[in-house]
Amino acid sequence: MADAQTPGVLDRGTVEIGISASELGGTVGIDGSAGSLGTDIDLSRDLDVAGRDSSRLLALRWRPFERHEFGARAQRYGRQGDKTINRDIVFDDEVFTINSRITGEINLDVWSVEYIGWVLANEQRALGLSVGALQYRLGLKLAVENLPGGAQTEPVDAQVRGDLPVAVLGAEYRERLGEHWRLVMRAAVFKAKINHIDGTVYDFNAGIEYGLTEHATLALRYAGARLDAQTTRDDLTGRLHLDLTGLQAALIWRW
Repeated sequence: MADAQTPGVLDRGTVEIGISASELGGTVGIDGSAGSLGTDIDLSRDLDVAGRDSSRLLALRWRPFERHEFGARAQRYGRQGDKTINRDIVFDDEVFTINSRITGEINLDVWSVEYIGWVLANEQRALGLSVGALQYRLGLKLAVENLPGGAQTEPVDAQVRGDLPVAVLGAEYRERLGEHWRLVMRAAVFKAKINHIDGTVYDFNAGIEYGLTEHATLALRYAGARLDAQTTRDDLTGRLHLDLTGLQAALIWRW
């Protein structure tokens, strides 16, 4: 029989706080309200706002019944950069001309809620199927000032901020690896045209957890989220191809 520090396969409830060394990459094309087609902007090559940065994590889980669990999770990523562009860029009806120095800022919040039904649960391992929703909140801001000899004749700035909620289906697997240790793997996916969003979403994480005390557990995992979609929403119209991946470390309080 395991002692109190040994993580069980399932907890009654958990609160998780953590940090992540996350890397963001991809392209974003924002069409204007006047009907102009936005340029597909590479976040790394064109703006230098992609790359690795720290992000914050918060997650809550609650299992009120033996085989029924609810969860919520949030992650925030933000980064700034500046770069001299080597082509004209059209962004939300504004034109940023070649050889202009652009300052860019991106913020990406990923929130999720889910219900998990545990179809298999014993002392050694558990398997659950989940249904839920992911919401991407994207904020992207571009600004440019006059450069000596540059083609940008006056300061220009533009910014967009929009919410992209999507439904997801997934699964979760847990297994005790021995005293103090357990393996946790989660994955969710959805491909459809719904809510003015046409695309594919992937979300996954996998890692190990170590029981420090009766209630405290340390988690280390690798996680990733991908959004590949076209949107025609009032607050955000265009094309989004975003990847957010990285290592996460978290302290979990369980009961």
